[in-house]
Amino acid sequence: DGTRVIKKASRSNRRGAERELALIVSAMEMKPGLRRIKKITFGKMCDEYLETYIKVNHRDWRTEGYILKQLKGFFRPDTWLQSITTRQVERFKAARTGEVAPATVNRNLARLKHLFNTAIKWGYLYENPARPVKLLRENNRRLRYLTKDEIDRLVAVSSRNLRPIIVMAINTGMRRGELFNLQWSHVDLKNRIIEVADSKNGDQRFTHINDTLLNTLQLLPHRIDTPYVFPGKNGARLTDIKNSFSQARERAGLDDVRFHDLRHTFASHLVMAGVDLTTVKELLGHKSTKMTERYSNLSPKHKANAVRVLDRLSSEASEESLPSGG
Repeated sequence: DGTRVIKKASRSNRRGAERELALIVSAMEMKPGLRRIKKITFGKMCDEYLETYIKVNHRDWRTEGYILKQLKGFFRPDTWLQSITTRQVERFKAARTGEVAPATVNRNLARLKHLFNTAIKWGYLYENPARPVKLLRENNRRLRYLTKDEIDRLVAVSSRNLRPIIVMAINTGMRRGELFNLQWSHVDLKNRIIEVADSKNGDQRFTHINDTLLNTLQLLPHRIDTPYVFPGKNGARLTDIKNSFSQARERAGLDDVRFHDLRHTFASHLVMAGVDLTTVKELLGHKSTKMTERYSNLSPKHKANAVRVLDRLSSEASEESLPSGG
């Protein structure tokens, strides 16, 4: 009835204990309302989950498929789903914590928990081993953006394939998945507009092409074997630039920079140039201004320059208070 029962075997040897277990299971199956779960490997469960649930309910299913691929890499595809324990999930959480940001760890855990819940509904599990695992506390205060000098250094040392991706990320604020999904049919060079069709929030938005990005896009080849602006191997959708980006930031001396910081760079420089937060919100595709408000936390130099405007007011007031010569 959903209550866990722990029973010590009366026999001391393994074979006897297994026989006793078989009798207990048989007795359970005789009771009405109880069901016997079907055995399935973790890899097959991930594949069935991807085809039956993810592809049906997620527009950007490839990104979720990438998360499942990472999960299979850790838990191994041939592992029986029923054998995965809470301790193993905690180990996965610890391993990912040393590799990515807390928000990414939480997203991985959320996908894993939902996969296990779906397995229960489909008759593959009795209970969710990831349920007791707590999510990490996310630190959303980190706001790393690149200065103009850092941008120039990063672009200069990037590979030929990576360079246009970086230029577009910095000049549009598009997310990595949105860049990977971008097709030439979404790019209007004549009117300088890009349609971001597969956004994270599922909403369509448009962003504009400035001179820097226009020059970059005009130099990109239009391959007839692929619709993608940034195709991967054999013209397929690009799925990963981790290695090339890591190499570029190392050569540029920017070890603390993540790819998502290019999006921060786009938004921060717009705000520092005087663009209002509502416009920045629309360009980023945020649902509300709450996420956009973080970009008002700008560099001390920019704030100092803003405060110096008051010097002019003070000097004018001082000049007006001086006695006029007679």
